[in-house]
Amino acid sequence: MSEEIISRAKKLVESIASSRLFDEIYVYPDHESIVSTALLIRILSLADKEIGLIDQESFSEPSDRTLVIGFPRPKKSLRGFFLAREKTFYYREDKALAIPFESSLPKIIYDASTDVYEFHREFKEFILATYIHKLSPSEMMHRVSDEDLSKNINILGQETSKMIYGLKIMSFFDEAYIEDNLYYSIDPFVPGFTGDRNSVRNLLSNLGLGRGREYLQKLADAINSYVKSSVVSLGNKPYNDQSSSFIDLYEIIRALDIFINRDPVATTLYIASGVSGISYLAYLFRERLDTLINQLNKIVREKSFEIISHKINNTRLSEIRLDSISCERDILYETYVVLKDLDLIRDPAVLRCGDRYYYPLSKKTIFTLEAAPMIRGMFIVVDSLKALSELDKYVETRD
Repeated sequence: MSEEIISRAKKLVESIASSRLFDEIYVYPDHESIVSTALLIRILSLADKEIGLIDQESFSEPSDRTLVIGFPRPKKSLRGFFLAREKTFYYREDKALAIPFESSLPKIIYDASTDVYEFHREFKEFILATYIHKLSPSEMMHRVSDEDLSKNINILGQETSKMIYGLKIMSFFDEAYIEDNLYYSIDPFVPGFTGDRNSVRNLLSNLGLGRGREYLQKLADAINSYVKSSVVSLGNKPYNDQSSSFIDLYEIIRALDIFINRDPVATTLYIASGVSGISYLAYLFRERLDTLINQLNKIVREKSFEIISHKINNTRLSEIRLDSISCERDILYETYVVLKDLDLIRDPAVLRCGDRYYYPLSKKTIFTLEAAPMIRGMFIVVDSLKALSELDKYVETRD
């Protein structure tokens, strides 16, 4: 990572911690931006300073005392300071610090904060989760390669998250809990097993008791044979300390997906509050899992969705109609991620719920006064396909 980026970020963090530069924050609704904002709020709390977070439905023109975090740098001049994303590093002291897309914004904030704040393990787990998530070729943690995990698991210290060789499924760290792990896993979602206690028990009964690599390989082979897909694999698997609220990095990312789409401001503040807020998020996440799993099983088993192809601006776009199922936004994004991981839908795609179109923020949306009001959670929400045809001017590519 560029020493100049860290140096500039350190200057910004020190300024935030020592003086009241900003009155409010607009935060981009993605994992990295939310976690980065939570870290900065934590630093401000050290100096007994408070700052307002603006929710997405209250976006307005930023003022000179507005900090905008995570959006790509605006194409035209706007007031406020932009801790932005960009194709290349860009710095202008009075307007912007732009971080390249491939860099980890929470890791930069963490590295820039070591002289003013010592973050405890619960914050490091969130930073590491977003860092590792960037290494996935999809939006699923089980897709991160063993090599990438081995290289990066200790970037914040060995106490942050440990690693075993085992099943690459959410919450797994020991064979003793495999029944619950398979029942609740949405990363990956295992058709026929996730949410089906009888199927899980029958599989384990047929295999018999066992431990170790050979037993886990038999288990993975049996699952993959049943679903006719290599959805479960063995490999390097991170897990958190037993005192942590979240069992592993997989859970953190899946929870962020749900809560950013429910309320990004509240999510940021819960993370910023430390152990108590993070524990509450973990509790709410597990409470919401059953509803999400039930919805996914209905879709996957009954194929209760319709795909309609459109051509917009010379690009093929798949419209996924979900009218017959729940369209609650907090689990809608996770529904999209899982269907994509199972190769049931492919990008570019837009989800239609009732008379609204939900376009996933798979590419960064530039901060403009026109685009910001359309952002709801991790979607751009519009009421017509024609409106989607105008999105190109608001979306930043990484090419």
